[in-house]
Amino acid sequence: MAFRTNENQQMSMGDNLYNLSERGMKLLKKTWAEDFANYIFPNLEEEPFAVLYSDNDASKPNVPVNIILGLFMLKEQFDLTDEEMMHQLMFNIQFQYALHTSSFKEQPINDNTLRRFRNKVAEHEDLTGTDLVKDAFISLRDKISGIMDLDASLKRVDSLMISAGCRRLSRLDIMSETLRLASRELYKDGKATELSGKYYDDKSESESKDIGYRLKREDVIKKMDEMLHDAIAMFDAYPKELRKCEAFAILERMIKDQSKEADGGRVLKAGSEISPESMQTPHDPDATYRKKAGKRNIGYVANIEETCDGDKRLITDYDLQKNTYSDAKFGEDMIDALPDGGGEVKTIVVDGAYASTELVEKAAEKNVEIVTTSLIGGLQGTFEAEFEIDKKNHITKCPAGHSPIDSRKGKNCYLAHFDADTCEKCQYCDRCPGVFQKNSALIKITDTALKKAKYAQNCAW
Repeated sequence: MAFRTNENQQMSMGDNLYNLSERGMKLLKKTWAEDFANYIFPNLEEEPFAVLYSDNDASKPNVPVNIILGLFMLKEQFDLTDEEMMHQLMFNIQFQYALHTSSFKEQPINDNTLRRFRNKVAEHEDLTGTDLVKDAFISLRDKISGIMDLDASLKRVDSLMISAGCRRLSRLDIMSETLRLASRELYKDGKATELSGKYYDDKSESESKDIGYRLKREDVIKKMDEMLHDAIAMFDAYPKELRKCEAFAILERMIKDQSKEADGGRVLKAGSEISPESMQTPHDPDATYRKKAGKRNIGYVANIEETCDGDKRLITDYDLQKNTYSDAKFGEDMIDALPDGGGEVKTIVVDGAYASTELVEKAAEKNVEIVTTSLIGGLQGTFEAEFEIDKKNHITKCPAGHSPIDSRKGKNCYLAHFDADTCEKCQYCDRCPGVFQKNSALIKITDTALKKAKYAQNCAW
């Protein structure tokens, strides 16, 4: 397929916009499509994607890349399937106007356009380590930031779950589908065996039969055990020339995920022994399992960075990882990526899952302030920060204004004794970390507790 840009696309004289009345055109220009058509679409760079296509002009030309990139953006914006996205482009004048295809005689995508493009991009990243879509996002971000004249000093960060592209499969289905794919590879290369014939069919995942449809509960483990032994036998007999194919790698992973070594060979793992990192579907082997905020997710987690300037908002960076990646790790990565001094960034607003004294200190080294919207993990209390401590590291007053009997700096902590009778009558007695002794109340505030309390005190967003 030969590479071409949208400028090479032939257009017809029968532009669909001509079918709109003057009133209809005015209404169209007041919708989201106007800004997308004028600012987003013209700034989507196509040339970096030329490496995905043939340089032979005699080859069939590709679908213009800026149309595909625009489709991906609109697909996410409106939460559409690939099929729904195709229908919108074919029948919705807003989508055609936004993507500059209203004058095309035939809309330039089909059922496989987006899938094939995703595969090309993924294969290129596997070979080169270059994420062309991420690079296109950064280029677009820089252009739009300039158009918006955005002050980049304030960022807001949050994470969200992204589901895998395939349905969640049970252990039984994972094993069955993996065997089916491995068998199909053998048939495709003329290496079919009696065992592969047991699992082979030429249907897609959505069309293939449910392996557990007629199984009673007590028969499921027996069936899984049978499939495990078949998988091991198929793995051992797989032709050497095919062992580099993806289907073989997935077969090997499934065996390791679902079984363990024992006396006499491999046996099925108990459900509790299955790792969240295990393969959830052979059609998307990188997808992992995680439960967050009470919701189950099979797929990935994205860290989203948004630049905030008054009423202006723009997503300016993102990171996509397996969904076992924590918000705290995203926070560390985000600070590490900042230049010395923080560059233009002065303040970053995060939620409680990112919050830690370590992150605050790491950010402070780059002159960046961390502000949190909600606090977790023991960071709620500010009581320790309300004690007065002088330059000699002595506690001089408690939050109620009482002076101690004595005070000193201990190893990694601050120590002071207060009058026991006074402390018993204090309005803060229930909150105070003091421990009553024979004639006094001992206050011990660790350096870590003080840091957390000061952090919480400064995070009133």
